[in-house]
Amino acid sequence: MACCAMVAAPPSSDRHSRLLRILVWVFLGLNVAYVPGFMLAGKVGHPLVWLQLLAVAGWVIVDVLNRRAHVTAARLMSIGLPAVQLGIIALCVGREALVHMYVIMGLSYPFIIFPPHQLRLLYGSCAVILLDVIGVEVWLLFHAPLLVLSVGYVNFLRLAMILGLVPFVFLMAYYNYVVMRRAEDELKREHAKSESLLLNILPTSIAERLKADPTRIADGFENATVLFADIVHFTELSAKRTPAQLVEMLDDIFSGFDAAADKHGLEKIKTIGDAYMAAAGIPVPCAAHAERVADMALEMQELMRTTYAARYPALQLRIGIHCGPAVAGVIGKRKFTYDLWGDSVNTASRMESHGLPGRVHVSAAVKQSLAGQFSFESRGRIEVKGKGEMETYFLVGRLDVHAAQTG
Repeated sequence: MACCAMVAAPPSSDRHSRLLRILVWVFLGLNVAYVPGFMLAGKVGHPLVWLQLLAVAGWVIVDVLNRRAHVTAARLMSIGLPAVQLGIIALCVGREALVHMYVIMGLSYPFIIFPPHQLRLLYGSCAVILLDVIGVEVWLLFHAPLLVLSVGYVNFLRLAMILGLVPFVFLMAYYNYVVMRRAEDELKREHAKSESLLLNILPTSIAERLKADPTRIADGFENATVLFADIVHFTELSAKRTPAQLVEMLDDIFSGFDAAADKHGLEKIKTIGDAYMAAAGIPVPCAAHAERVADMALEMQELMRTTYAARYPALQLRIGIHCGPAVAGVIGKRKFTYDLWGDSVNTASRMESHGLPGRVHVSAAVKQSLAGQFSFESRGRIEVKGKGEMETYFLVGRLDVHAAQTG
């Protein structure tokens, strides 16, 4: 019967569609089985026998159209065939054969075969099916069935209708289950992607706060340590490389810095061209913020001298560090940015710009914070743009390591 229209299901590349196609052939078998039923009833030349045979041929054509990618034609034909077939059967047999029960299938079937962008065809098909059922029902109110069948054969038709309808109802339930399950899985995957993207843009604690309360986030920190790093001779080298090579080089270097930041517990703030900015003590305050940044800076210089020296021999790194109060927060309504502001940030930037290639230039505040843990080389008093004269130092290394190397 009309259940055989499922041959117009979506392409078999989809796992669920393959299941639909298997059940289609089960329904097709039931439909074909009606013909021997008529023969056993002694009605070999009965008009309904020819109707069934024509219907089977019609579903074969639908299947051929579907396999040859004439999808829309197959879908429309799979709607029209059952509407005509069931309408004729209902007019011939009447309500006793329960043909009208297939309105349940008919009104749900278009939602399976038509994609969302074909809403006109979907709703139009539902309207055709509904009008078909209403028209037959109205006609039967005033007219007797066209054919007179025995009680036994009417009972056979009733059983056949039920046997065909039950699998379809199960199929629809399973179809809805699979669609909902896939939608939930896709939603979970997209949620995980958005979570991962958000955590790549913002610190974890800030991202959680932003999700819980999307108001402005601004925090003040009494003491944090800020690091600025800049690649020396980058401009000259970039002129000799293609854009793809340039991006690949920066990605290689900064990925190594990112790994070092994770290792030492720093928060990467941003990159600006060939400059790299990170900090410790924000967004979660910690007592050892200066120590973490010092270890990070020394590892960055070691990476440039060893790992990256062979790949990019002309490059060196200039690093500046300062510690003090800072303000941190999220700015923007689109493309969120977690950033730092304050005199401490400006001073750290000045330490970098007034430093020397291959060295870690720090302020007196940093030296004081790391006293007894790291060794320093005094640079004396220098004129710092926007700050005047400042006593600054070069970070040499941890005291125990430096003592072992010089001992």
